[in-house]
Amino acid sequence: MGARQRSVGPQSLAPGRRTEIRKAPGHRWRRSSDAECRISQHRRVRPERPGVEPRERYGYRAVGPSRGRPCRRPSPGSGRFRPACSRRGRLPPDDIFGDLHTRRSRPMNAVQMMTGAWATAGPLPEGTVTFDQNNQLVRLDDGRVLLAGGTDAVFAATATAALFDPATDTWSTTGSMSSTRRIHTMTLLPDGKVLAAGGIAGPFRFPTPSVASADLFDPKSGTWSPTGSMTEPRLGHTATLLADGRVLVAGGGRVRGTDSGRTLATAELYDPATGLWTATETMTDARVDSQSVLLPDGRVLLVGGTVETGHGTFAHLAFCELFDPILEKWTTTGSMSVPRNNHQATLLPGGDVLVTGGTVAGVVPGTIYDPHSHSSVEMYSIEAETWTPVAPLPIGRARHQALVLRDGRLLVSGGADEASLQVGYASTVIYDPLSGKWSATGGLATGRYDHGAVLLEDGRVLAAGGLAAAQTVTPTTELFTA
Repeated sequence: MGARQRSVGPQSLAPGRRTEIRKAPGHRWRRSSDAECRISQHRRVRPERPGVEPRERYGYRAVGPSRGRPCRRPSPGSGRFRPACSRRGRLPPDDIFGDLHTRRSRPMNAVQMMTGAWATAGPLPEGTVTFDQNNQLVRLDDGRVLLAGGTDAVFAATATAALFDPATDTWSTTGSMSSTRRIHTMTLLPDGKVLAAGGIAGPFRFPTPSVASADLFDPKSGTWSPTGSMTEPRLGHTATLLADGRVLVAGGGRVRGTDSGRTLATAELYDPATGLWTATETMTDARVDSQSVLLPDGRVLLVGGTVETGHGTFAHLAFCELFDPILEKWTTTGSMSVPRNNHQATLLPGGDVLVTGGTVAGVVPGTIYDPHSHSSVEMYSIEAETWTPVAPLPIGRARHQALVLRDGRLLVSGGADEASLQVGYASTVIYDPLSGKWSATGGLATGRYDHGAVLLEDGRVLAAGGLAAAQTVTPTTELFTA
């Protein structure tokens, strides 16, 4: 072994070394102030071996304000450190430091650091709080953001609408829809107008009655006008703008009887030129609360969702299917590895689809039932029409939002644990498609789930409304800057 070196201070750490602190087995961490603990350092250098980089190991000793006894010391001849006992045969109560290892690495300014932060924006106007994962936020052609419908503080559907101005980061009210609605869809049309379709009206109750009506918002006048009604009432459906300008609405739910709802397999198309809806081929599987993605080749991918099985119980789906707008036909495609509901499906810049989080209900393969939200993530290949697991989320979450930033990375914000839904997550993470890794970023000021999120023209992300905790709707809004 090499000779023992003299004590050196922290300033002697060589530039370009990265430090990693490891907790000593069997010991707990305790926070202490600088006044409680003075640090000196001992260094032991292992002999060089051919082809092996020299490795230095640093051990700290903490000196208490009254005892002056070291709590760490090197084990003779081993190059390792072990806890040092006090004269009374027990560990001193001062902070006990884990082993501190250093190795040659790239400079610290090249190490990936946490970036991005949220800033508080103006609150939503009274009576325009949103509470739906279907996301009632739509960025208009002029850069403003429209929020319409949703729920009030007592969970009744509203007809009110508001506009967010990114120049002032404030909200203002605008014209109300012709009828109240929540759990509806909002779609920006090619002419700049916004289509609001379906949902439920009035106060929350079970079974939940859905509506077939639809409204159009004109950003120039700030007013709404009724348009043609869908062929049948539906809530929790998907709405996707097709390449030809039509809107595909698929699935959803409606009342079945006095004690249950019915999940729909029907689909229909809205033509903005005529303002009329026409039925199209029925899906392979009935589904509500699924996710839809417009693929680069013009087809629409429907991912997961749930189906009601009676008396308010549901079975979630791993099934997926594709809609061809030219043939107006549905075909099955690869299924996810696990059923998902309250998840997110997002088209990445490379053309693949990333599914994050969600929750599962019912019987799943295996011997362990986990009621908590998924942390698993899967990637859909358009060419192979198959799903492949990728790096999981740091924590499981459902009812979150996921959208692509201008630099191609994926931002996941908020969410909750489906097993309790007692509090919204403030956690925000970013997925890098190039490295396939997740990294933490600045957290929300107000944890939230079932909120809305949209990418602004200037690259910031607006998050608004949602639930901060069980039965607690929040009117707060925030802006994320990468």
